[in-house]
Amino acid sequence: MNGSYKVRIMNIKITDDDPRAIRTHISARTHKGLESVALADVLFFRAEHKYVTVHHVQGEMLIDESLKSLEQEFGDQLVRIHRSILVKRTAIQGLERNDNNQHLL
Repeated sequence: MNGSYKVRIMNIKITDDDPRAIRTHISARTHKGLESVALADVLFFRAEHKYVTVHHVQGEMLIDESLKSLEQEFGDQLVRIHRSILVKRTAIQGLERNDNNQHLL
């Protein structure tokens, strides 16, 4: 009985919808294979049609996730500055108003 109990514990898997699952990387399948970017390296996400472009310190990558799902998952780390842009809070250095009365991050 103890042996089967141990096996069941070892087979517990954390799924994407499990609150214990915390994603630390954003991944996408590209022509190079599976590419992954650490969330810490992400600067902002920009929605373009049905895809989202991840802009990070080493470049950019297209992913097939919505801004809404990214905001729900990482909302404490992101700020929506436009309906099509989410910015990492740590990437914001300041907010200024220019001569045209526009706000700049």
